[in-house]
Amino acid sequence: MITGIETRAIARNPAARGRTGTARFQVSDAGGDAAAERAGAATAVSLGGLLTMQEEPRADDRNQRARAGGAAILAELAAMQRACLEDGDASAVAQRLDGLVASLPDAADPGLAGVVRLIALRARIEVLRAGRSRDAS
Repeated sequence: MITGIETRAIARNPAARGRTGTARFQVSDAGGDAAAERAGAATAVSLGGLLTMQEEPRADDRNQRARAGGAAILAELAAMQRACLEDGDASAVAQRLDGLVASLPDAADPGLAGVVRLIALRARIEVLRAGRSRDAS
């Protein structure tokens, strides 16, 4: 049994009484459409807010992705240096570098964002240099 509920607060509809004579719960129609619209709008807003929160990466996630992207670019820059020293053809590495720079995410931390931009700038310069040396040969 539920305690703490007063039966006087429940609206009773005499037409809705069953054969047993018990009252059935009824919600009044006064303002029902407006209340339903407000409830539906609140649900839509809260669901939209939840979806937005799930879609937008947190600052920590953005920083982690930017760090990983910067580290991958540095690794490819080292690979490009080795390729140039070994056989002189770094076109495959340059293509990978170009793709990494194009997909590099932004960092939320301004300091990290500056470092990652400098790494990306260096990679773009090396990609251009590899393209020029390939065109000159």
